[in-house]
Amino acid sequence: MRMVSAPLVQPVSHQRPGHDQRQLALCALRIGDRIRLVVEADEDHRQDLRLRRALLAIDKLHRAMRKGFVQHRPFGQSIRQGEMGAEAEETVDGGKGGRLGQLLVLGRSRRAAPKQAVDQPLRTLRLHHHEPAGRDKLQMGVPGLEELGGLVEFGKQGAEGGGEVGVEGRGHQLNVSTCVWCGLVAWWERGGYGGEGDAHPKCAASHSPLAESYVCSFWTCSISVAAVTSSSPANYNRKFQIMASKLSLAAFACATFLPCHAVRAVDITTPTTIYTGDEYGGAVIDLSSRLRYGTVGTSATLTSPINLVANASSTISATDSSTLTFQISVFAAGHELTLGSVVDTGTVEITRVGGGGLSGANSFRVAGGTAVVFDNARFVVAMAGGTTVDEGATLVLDGPSDVYRLKGSGRLDASGDDLYLIEPNFFGEIRNVDTLTAGGGSLEGTLVNVNRLAVADGSILTLNQSGVVNTIAEAVGNLSSVSVGDGSQLQFGLFDLTLNNLSGLGVVRGIGDLTINGGSFDGTLESAQDVIFTGTSRWLGNFISARSVIVEDGASLTFGGNIPMTGDGIPVEINGVLATFGDWSLGAITGDGHIRAAVDLIVGVGGASSQFDGFIEGSNRSRLVKTGAGTLTLGQTSSLDADVRVDEGSLVIATLDAAGDIENNASVVFDLGAADDTYGGALSGSGTFTKLGTGILTLSGSNTLSGTFEVFGGGLLTNGLGLQGDVVNNATVTFDELSAGTYASTMSGTGALVKTGAGSLNWTGTGTFSGGTEVEEGLLSVNGNLSGLVTVDDGAALGGSGTVGAFDALSGATIAPGNSIGTLTVAGDADFAAGSVYDVEVDGLGNADLIDVGGVLTVSSDATVSVGPENGTDTGIDYASPLTYTIATAAGGVSGTFGSVADSFAFLDSSLSYDANNIYLTLTRLSFPTDPGNDNEGAVGEAIDSLPSGPVTDALLGVTDDERADALRDLSGEIHASIGQGLVDSVGVLRNGILSELAAPQRGRYWSIAQGLHSHFEADTVSSEGRMSGGGVLFGGDILYGEGLALGIMAGYDHLGMTLPDRQSEASVDSVSLGTYGLLDYGPTALRFGGLYSWHAIDSERDVDFSSLDERLTADYRGSTVQGFAEASYAVEIGETVLEPYLGGALVYGRQSEFSETGGAAALSGAAEDQFSAYGMVGLRLRHELMLGERKVRLHGQLGMQHLLYGDRSAAVLAFDGSDNFRVEGKGAAQNAGVLKFGISTEIAAGADFSLSYDARLGEGDSLHSVKAGLRVAF
Repeated sequence: MRMVSAPLVQPVSHQRPGHDQRQLALCALRIGDRIRLVVEADEDHRQDLRLRRALLAIDKLHRAMRKGFVQHRPFGQSIRQGEMGAEAEETVDGGKGGRLGQLLVLGRSRRAAPKQAVDQPLRTLRLHHHEPAGRDKLQMGVPGLEELGGLVEFGKQGAEGGGEVGVEGRGHQLNVSTCVWCGLVAWWERGGYGGEGDAHPKCAASHSPLAESYVCSFWTCSISVAAVTSSSPANYNRKFQIMASKLSLAAFACATFLPCHAVRAVDITTPTTIYTGDEYGGAVIDLSSRLRYGTVGTSATLTSPINLVANASSTISATDSSTLTFQISVFAAGHELTLGSVVDTGTVEITRVGGGGLSGANSFRVAGGTAVVFDNARFVVAMAGGTTVDEGATLVLDGPSDVYRLKGSGRLDASGDDLYLIEPNFFGEIRNVDTLTAGGGSLEGTLVNVNRLAVADGSILTLNQSGVVNTIAEAVGNLSSVSVGDGSQLQFGLFDLTLNNLSGLGVVRGIGDLTINGGSFDGTLESAQDVIFTGTSRWLGNFISARSVIVEDGASLTFGGNIPMTGDGIPVEINGVLATFGDWSLGAITGDGHIRAAVDLIVGVGGASSQFDGFIEGSNRSRLVKTGAGTLTLGQTSSLDADVRVDEGSLVIATLDAAGDIENNASVVFDLGAADDTYGGALSGSGTFTKLGTGILTLSGSNTLSGTFEVFGGGLLTNGLGLQGDVVNNATVTFDELSAGTYASTMSGTGALVKTGAGSLNWTGTGTFSGGTEVEEGLLSVNGNLSGLVTVDDGAALGGSGTVGAFDALSGATIAPGNSIGTLTVAGDADFAAGSVYDVEVDGLGNADLIDVGGVLTVSSDATVSVGPENGTDTGIDYASPLTYTIATAAGGVSGTFGSVADSFAFLDSSLSYDANNIYLTLTRLSFPTDPGNDNEGAVGEAIDSLPSGPVTDALLGVTDDERADALRDLSGEIHASIGQGLVDSVGVLRNGILSELAAPQRGRYWSIAQGLHSHFEADTVSSEGRMSGGGVLFGGDILYGEGLALGIMAGYDHLGMTLPDRQSEASVDSVSLGTYGLLDYGPTALRFGGLYSWHAIDSERDVDFSSLDERLTADYRGSTVQGFAEASYAVEIGETVLEPYLGGALVYGRQSEFSETGGAAALSGAAEDQFSAYGMVGLRLRHELMLGERKVRLHGQLGMQHLLYGDRSAAVLAFDGSDNFRVEGKGAAQNAGVLKFGISTEIAAGADFSLSYDARLGEGDSLHSVKAGLRVAF
């Protein structure tokens, strides 16, 4: 069962009030066997099928098809959705003749039609004759009827005979009295031939001369418009509608719309529509000859499919500017189909091919000048004979298509869809293809607007355009992508080829230039010319052969495999980006692009030269490998960020931007021009490095080069790690050493050597260059041979045990022979300028540094000799005394003497002596008190000198001159001398607290003070810097005796700590104090007085750590302090303010008991020591009372001066175990000190006050600060 939805059915809409209708208007519709007509509508609409000037022919209806089929009303006015009667087909039998006349009206009349004489609704009218010579006659029409339509059928299918159409003939006759007709006349199967007759329509003179349309349904038929015979030619130029059960255009068949004779072809010379067999019961056209449509500028449609008969050749064509549209149902084996010709250049359009394509043992040709259109969703041409598109012809495929063995030189247009060519051998043009897939074959024409070219797996596609350059390249440049499958090959000839977005696993091989614009390709590229990359491409293949490879500017090429390139080095021009992920071997590289190498990039330059000005970037394990005898130059605009290995030829580097390591087994040239540059990589290999240009090349990396480094211009700046191997120095080589470096090879040439940097260069090699050596900084240790003059600048040094040609020690320079103790040999002269130093190392065995001069040794009187132990720590304690060394000898004599000699030994004295050819050094032992820094150091030294040999003396002999002073001070026990003055200062704080209480206005009270102190005293010429801190409490009370006298007592406790940081010493003191005081008032005049006694417990601890001593020494002992004080004042009241000048004094006596330290050989014992001091005080006190609310507040302050009237620096008499006593002085008292105080007090309860104050005593280099809080309660 088939569904009919032909393009002949066009929906129209007619609205009527209250109704929503949709109608289908048909020109003609035939429903064949098992054909179903379905008119669908939703529940809210009615669907009408209206025949206006139309045809409805129903061949057969099955009883099973009842519901939802077709209901036919009389007169054919409207066919609505409904149910058909049980009789599926209705036949009107005309017998041997009949006249229906007015009784048959199929269609719609503008006037009311007469009633029909047939009782049942008329569906289809068939006039069948029953005798071979029968004649049927049909008269249609009603006089005056303007429109008439319907179907009239003559004959009967399967009848054995028939007649021709004519007035008197034995066939069928059609008389039309109305000249406006849109019906159908059908002659069925051919019977016999009748006699001659008149077969033209008969029309009234007042109407149109001819019908608008004829429809012929026939096996073979002939229609003419005049009284003609079947053998007389005539022209017909009217419109035809051909509805054929079967149109057979076989040889000698009468199947023409001109007078028909026995011919092989069909020519259609009028605009014609041939409806398909789907609509008319499966009608087809058998074709084994020629079908030609020939009306210029018009179109014809053969909707009946064409059968292409087996073993025949057919041609279907359309004349110039016309179009013939048809279908092909069967393409039988052995048939050759030609579309068009060189004469008929119109368009032939194939709308459908049975089975979806042309196949079988056939062949297919598009003749020259013809345009052929395949209008299929998918079209397959798979004929054994192939498909030929002649020159000048166009084959248009409207849908994805497969074409087998495409040949010819015409044009194939894929209309933007995919095209699969199987084994093509095509010389023409292919255009408008989305994906063009070639399964082998050869393309030798032009590709236009082809998005993607693919070569199927296992295929070989050859692109050839012999003798014509750029034809394929220009066209393929429009390709969006190209794919070459696994095992396949894309071959091209001697022309340029461009492939966009190349992909696949196959082989691209050719003779001309190959341009690749993007893609990811895993296969093989081979070209006898250039391979050019212009887009973003990725290549994972493993082989290439080409004259050169070019990566254009803006392009990107990524290699993912190991790709050795054949030939004697394939040159590569890189102006874009080249990235590799495997080993890649190529020839010379040029351009200014970017190379990214993940593994090795092998560049093989033959005997020629090439230059690359771009950026070479590598990963941690990639290298640029230079092979071949030629020269590769990395230009000044290039940048190298990869390791390099040079196996053959020469690599010239003009810039060293981000260079990696270089392994050179051939030749590397640094040609920097006038620019300075730095190379930070490592140099290795057995080749030759050459430095050219006037710029400075700095080597900052390590170097294991075993070859030669040649310097022919500018300078080479390096260090001992950056330059190894022999050097040909014809410019300047600078060793810039920040630590320690070594040069162990040979340096020759005409250049100069410069040593810079604060580090040392150990020269163990041989220097035969003639330009001389200059030591600007650091130490040059010559332990090999260095010919020529060595100039040593200010701050630099020359040492070692090798040989120099000569030396000139400038002012500030140092000559230090040996590496510890050694001999520096001078082949020529040696000169010590004013301010230069000869640094001599000695030991206790009589060995010393020596300068052995082959010429004259000249010494300035302002030059000096510096002497020290060989190992830097030897103190000379075991040296024999005196001990003499030879420190210089000169074959040419000694001229001049050194101005002075100094040594680092604490207790050895050095001196120089001379003869004509030698200089001698003598060391002599000194006693301990040598050149003391102060009295304390001298006293300690004298005491140690009185000691027998032991740990203390041994340790002191082991110090240097710089260490001696600190060692003696650490041994001095200074803390025991300084603690006495510390106690005097701390009891002064107690004294000031009592006087502050006596200055308060209350009498008869109890009071208490909590206080804290901090003191700092600076170092002077005798004592060291120190600090004190502590705190305590005082309690007291007084009683009034009469009006002006008050007497009281007090007690207190405090803790004091003293630290001498430089001496690593400290002491702590706990003290208890008792005292009395009194006050006598006489008007504004007041006398205050008191006395205080304090007991002290002292603990000391100090560290002695130098040379061989490391001891912690401790002691504990007692002390006491007694003081008396008095002060007179006069008060002046100014309102609520009281000003009180005062004048006072104090006497203090202190004593420390004897003690003995424990803890080591440096422990001291001390004798009892007394100390007496007298102070005078003068100043002004201020007191002011005010009310804050109901609270009385007193502000008080003090400004004055304290002067030491009498007193010596505190001291201690000490001794080591077994030594003489020595006196050490400690902290001194401040001679003059300013006194500052300010505070506040307030009544917190009836008769109770709280006070808070700050006191300061500020002396030169000695300050003391205290904070006090007090409470007073009156009674």
